[in-house]
Amino acid sequence: MKILNAGAGNTSRHISASAVVGDEINLKAAVFSPAGNYIEDVEVFWSVDGGNFTVNDLINFTNILQTDVTFKPSRTGAVLIKATYIGSVYNLTSITASSGLLSVNSGGAIDSISVISGNNQSGIVDQNLATVFEVEALDSFSNPVQGASIVFSSELGGGSIVGSTTVATDASGRASVTVRLGTTSGTNNNLFQATSLDDSSKYVSIQASANAGAVAGIEFGIEPAAAFVNSNFGIQPVIYAVDAFSNRTTLSSGTVSITLNTGGGSLSGTTTASFIDGAASFTDLQYDTQEAIDLAANYSTFAATSASFTVGAPVPGACQNTDSYFRTEDGGCKDLVSGLVWSNLKSSISWQNSIWDSEYGAASDVDDLGWTNDYSAVNISQCIDSPCTTEMASYCHSLNEGNRTDWRVPTVYELQELYTNYTVAGAGPY
Repeated sequence: MKILNAGAGNTSRHISASAVVGDEINLKAAVFSPAGNYIEDVEVFWSVDGGNFTVNDLINFTNILQTDVTFKPSRTGAVLIKATYIGSVYNLTSITASSGLLSVNSGGAIDSISVISGNNQSGIVDQNLATVFEVEALDSFSNPVQGASIVFSSELGGGSIVGSTTVATDASGRASVTVRLGTTSGTNNNLFQATSLDDSSKYVSIQASANAGAVAGIEFGIEPAAAFVNSNFGIQPVIYAVDAFSNRTTLSSGTVSITLNTGGGSLSGTTTASFIDGAASFTDLQYDTQEAIDLAANYSTFAATSASFTVGAPVPGACQNTDSYFRTEDGGCKDLVSGLVWSNLKSSISWQNSIWDSEYGAASDVDDLGWTNDYSAVNISQCIDSPCTTEMASYCHSLNEGNRTDWRVPTVYELQELYTNYTVAGAGPY
């Protein structure tokens, strides 16, 4: 007995050694007598021997005993189709024939591509990801497609494919490549894609995050600006630690120092700051001269220079409370626009007392810098008990305070200006 491939027109041929998923192979059992004569229409018992296959792959198999069947594999693998005759014709009691080992390959078109590995990784900029980008190609029967060409590409983030960008799928329908991240850091900012060469509508993507590398320099992340003489810069500088591609990196620790790079005056305030999450922030830098300047930052062996910026004239209400001649007991200061001195009035000290630096009638103290002390008790009592007119004017005219002898009583307009300026600056009113 033989199993033949029944062709059209009642012709038959031997079964090929290979087939493709989805093929239909018509099989017929040929039973011969001992004399070699063909016996027509003999019903035989059909069976399938193969780990991936069952009789369900015989699509017209309705009875245990029938003369022919059609084998239509829906998966890949190796299979034997067997036919067994059990009967008494010509004294043939039991005969079994086999199709021979039939190898079923995919050979079909890719129906879907899925990611096996490589998605949602993170790595260092301009370096290879640790896990390969691997995909699996399946046909419409969910069988692996072998020998299909998969094109790998970088779609976002400036990354690249290491080696060949076109890879053939193996027996498992899989193909893989190593991918390299781009040079810009960010979360999920790199996108890689795998596409069927034969059908661009079949593709899949993975994303990856690129982290900044080791410290390779520093830069002014925020440039100083909005600067006025003897006032804290309105915009204080912030120094970033950066990698070789100017990405801000948190792989930094230690202290940054800032100095004057170009300028003829003096920079003051806290001129050192520590890195926190890759940034060193300054808070109270100021400059004492009206001119264009730039600053220099230094960290380890790295240096950076700011853009040039102009330190302008004092803003209304600007206050200098560290003036060597004007230090009031309660934290007062000198208006840098009007030149007037005021005090943060305490309820226990009248304005006449607190506008200088000690209570009236007290002996000279270190804050007087060796000059005439405050109002005399006589003048104070007269000023409190009656309008401050000639007595106050006379006192100011003869006063030698702070190495100055041109003191006078401010006009009401000057006091109003002082009040307005100080209020505009957000520190008053007083």
